[in-house]
Amino acid sequence: MTTEAEALLPYEVGDFAKLVREVRERKGWSYTQLAEAANMPLEAVIDFEAARIRPSLAVTTMRHLIDAMD
Repeated sequence: MTTEAEALLPYEVGDFAKLVREVRERKGWSYTQLAEAANMPLEAVIDFEAARIRPSLAVTTMRHLIDAMD
């Protein structure tokens, strides 16, 4: 079954970043909670949600965020 986040993988990083923020907020999670669940630095989560992360890192980052929120 494809998750809501996985459905956006082929799209722009900014679109996925927006979805990550929406799902995080819907779950009532802070940036810190998502960073811990995704085993990522807090700064990386914040940068990703702001679509400031480098595209070459986006696929790996997306996978960590999807896995954390499943």
